[in-house]
Amino acid sequence: ISGSGKLNNFVSPQFQAFTWLLSFDGFNICSDEPNVVQRYVVVLMYYALGGVNWDRCSELESSPCDDKDERYLSSENECTWFGINCTLNDDIAVINLASNGLSGVIPEEISALASLSKLYLNLNELSGTLPPNIGNLRELSSLQVQENTLSGKLPESIYTLESLQVLNIGSNFFTGTISPKLGDVTTLTIIDFQRNRFDGIVPEELGQLNLLQSLFIQQNALSGEISETICALRSNNLSDLETDCGVPPNPPEIVCEENCCTACFSEFTGTTSSPTQAP
Repeated sequence: ISGSGKLNNFVSPQFQAFTWLLSFDGFNICSDEPNVVQRYVVVLMYYALGGVNWDRCSELESSPCDDKDERYLSSENECTWFGINCTLNDDIAVINLASNGLSGVIPEEISALASLSKLYLNLNELSGTLPPNIGNLRELSSLQVQENTLSGKLPESIYTLESLQVLNIGSNFFTGTISPKLGDVTTLTIIDFQRNRFDGIVPEELGQLNLLQSLFIQQNALSGEISETICALRSNNLSDLETDCGVPPNPPEIVCEENCCTACFSEFTGTTSSPTQAP
């Protein structure tokens, strides 16, 4: 799944992971076993994201770990490793490595984890972009990568995730516009895009998200008005709608109807309690 170019590069994390599986893995998994791919992917994540320096459960004995079976690169099933939860069939369903000292670029190979439903990589030092093929994670319901140093535009494939409920990419350096295609992900309940570098308008297509409960888009470079279709969600499930509707400037960067936005932010004054009405 990595390609010969990466596997033949002696300094690549793909080469390191593949070599470890072939020569050092005490689990002795065979190449034709169904979970060999996911074991490779988890080991690859360890090497690609600075595993030896992780706060918990690295391969080093000096790294704190509640149980030896949780330690990465141990001879145990990868389902026992720290932050990994699996289904009854030993397919990885959850990866929770939040606030664990991760650094580096999320490898594209993570998209091979077909049963992955929740990915928590928030509060780390991840860089680069989200993998372009992240849309291959058809079971993904929660993607939380907030408070890293990720950048670039959101991959188009993210708008094809039919099970996605939580999308939290706040406090990063993402750029570009908020795509109208986000409105096609009708399973979304929480969108957190705050404190990034998005520009353009807030697409009215977000008004199609009838299950949406929270929308945080403040502290970006967005402009225009919050559309009537989005404001209409306030009478449905939408309880939190936070934007850059604070004054000054006047008019604000984002203009809201009365009783639409629940909190307004301004680069000059911070949060205000009285959202500005549309003229």
